Amino acid sequence: MGFISACCKNAPMYRLLGLALLALAALLPPGAAARDVVIDSAVAVVEDGYLRVDAKATISVNEDVAEALNNGISLVFIAQTRLLRPRAFWVDETIAQSRHVFVLSRHALSERYTLTEVAGKPAQTFKTIAEATAALGDLPRVLVLSAIRAGPEENYRGRFRLRLSVEDLPAPMRPLAYISPGWWLSSGWYDWTFTQ
Repeated sequence: MGFISACCKNAPMYRLLGLALLALAALLPPGAAARDVVIDSAVAVVEDGYLRVDAKATISVNEDVAEALNNGISLVFIAQTRLLRPRAFWVDETIAQSRHVFVLSRHALSERYTLTEVAGKPAQTFKTIAEATAALGDLPRVLVLSAIRAGPEENYRGRFRLRLSVEDLPAPMRPLAYISPGWWLSSGWYDWTFTQ
C-alpha cells in the first residue's frame, strides 16, 4: 500500500491567494488610472461683489455607465466649487463654497438624452451621449459663489471638481458601483489662484 503526500503543505492557501489576486486584477479595468472627467479650465470673475466661475470639462463615459444610462438609469453629476484664502501657518480658510447638481437621463420614447440642472433651469435635450456630456462639461456663468468681502489685492485659491454621484444610483447598483473603478467618474480637484 503506497502513500501519496502533498509536495507542499500550503498548496490550498497559495491557490486561494492566487484566485484572490486574479479576481482583484479582473476588477481593475485597463487604464484605470486615466481620468474620465478632465477639467480643461476654470476661470473666476468678480461681478457685483459675487464670484462667478466659468468652467470647461471633458467627460468620457465608459461602456458600463453608457449601458446603465441607455437602460433608464439617471446619472447625477455634482459640480463643487470652493474659494479659499491661503494662510501661512494654518489650514486655508474657506470663504465660500457652491454645489450644483445635474441629472443626465435618457427618455425611452423619444430616445433622446436630457440634461437637467436641479436648481430649476429648463432641461436641455440631445440626440447622443456625446452631445449631452459636452453640454454638461460646459459650465459658463453657472457656479456663482457668495459675496466676497476682501481687502485690496488679496490672493485667493479656487478649487473645482465635477463627479458622478455613486450615492445617487439605485440601491441595487450601488454595491457594484462602489467596487468598480469604472463608476468613479471624477475630475479630482482642479486648483487655480487669482487676485481680487
